[in-house]
Amino acid sequence: MIHDEWGGDRESPMECDRESPQETNSPPLTTHLPDWDRQHLVAVVRRQRGFCSKASVGKTRRHLVNMLRHQYTNYDECQSTERFVAACRAIATAYEWLATECERQIAWRLRRDSIAAQRSSPRLSVEDFHTGISGVGTTLV
Repeated sequence: MIHDEWGGDRESPMECDRESPQETNSPPLTTHLPDWDRQHLVAVVRRQRGFCSKASVGKTRRHLVNMLRHQYTNYDECQSTERFVAACRAIATAYEWLATECERQIAWRLRRDSIAAQRSSPRLSVEDFHTGISGVGTTLV
């Protein structure tokens, strides 16, 4: 059990392969998004986050999407990129006025994953270059 940033306790995220969630036994994304109007949603997130009425629209929308993803979907059971995108798209469908923020968060996540993949990709060493990747042995002249 962990205490989340929204003031509630939840199970720790299930261990899953964040790169290949389809290979895990995690259930598909489910949502139970509230049928609240914009004014009520904004009031809820401002109250939970301690925002005053002068908080920026962008900050409020970012926290709204985060709150909806973590509290009203099962995304936290397996925080894969696939589930992140699915949760954001479900939120954008339910609350069209949050679609731009959802797309921004999706783009950020895909960019972050791309950078992480580049950093973890195998790099050739000088020895690999001299001996050949397949081990055949190349000689530099």
